[in-house]
Amino acid sequence: MKKMVMILSLMGTLLLATACSEQATKETEKDNEQVESEKAETDTSAVIDDETAEEIPGDVEYVEAELPDKPEYNQIFSIFLDDQMEESFKKLVGEDLDIFRVTFQQITPVPTDDESVYAFHGYMPGLEGVAEGVVIFDDKGKMWAATSEGENVNFYSNSGDVNQHHPIIEDWRMSFFSGSPVVYKGQ
Repeated sequence: MKKMVMILSLMGTLLLATACSEQATKETEKDNEQVESEKAETDTSAVIDDETAEEIPGDVEYVEAELPDKPEYNQIFSIFLDDQMEESFKKLVGEDLDIFRVTFQQITPVPTDDESVYAFHGYMPGLEGVAEGVVIFDDKGKMWAATSEGENVNFYSNSGDVNQHHPIIEDWRMSFFSGSPVVYKGQ
């Protein structure tokens, strides 16, 4: 009889331990679900912006913005400072203006040592190294521009000597299109 009581006691302990283990497992699963839910609600993961190398929080809401029909001068949508400068550029590049419209879908400023010189690099997203261009102008009205077109690099300038490339354009050309023939256009 003593053996039977001992076996029953052991079985009771085992059943109690199993029940406690199952309850603990259920509570752990519930806690894990709650942690995952809270983590999803407060996701602060970040992405690094390629251009600025700054952190962009994961909870940023992106909104779609429409570009204006006409550039707003001194705003993000235009590189030219006024109507006259824009008209001078259109005259310089002539019928090739559409090439610049395509290659300047994404625009980034290029640092210069001279505060009177403005330089911009443009490219078509996803086609960097294929559809690109550079536009440079100074506050005296001189302009230099280059864009890729097929196998060629088109070069434009109103600065006098069309064979005289601006150093920024030459650096860009050597970096991305060193083997491409240069086609001199513009004045």
